[in-house]
Amino acid sequence: MGIASLNRRQILTALTASLLTPQMAFGDEYIDLEWADLLPVGDTTLPPELFSLTDHSKTNPSSQQPISNGVRKDWNGQIVRLPGFIVPLDHSGTGVTAFILVPFV
Repeated sequence: MGIASLNRRQILTALTASLLTPQMAFGDEYIDLEWADLLPVGDTTLPPELFSLTDHSKTNPSSQQPISNGVRKDWNGQIVRLPGFIVPLDHSGTGVTAFILVPFV
């Protein structure tokens, strides 16, 4: 009976602790970003042709993409949220091990 009451005590202590710590568990606030927020200041957005279905028998779509001015580093170290879809690149028996995030399917 001593072991059963000890387990019950541990469970009750864990439940009480979990009720007292939800604010700490979620921590910092996050910043909602859009894909355009990732572009460097003054950089142009992608041409509309790249957002629609592309006929791959014609010119390479990458030739239509504007030259980038660099990478924005002001989001480094920040907690952000970016809408998108996960495209798995590598997986194992336990799940996806590498992926890229894309803005649309």
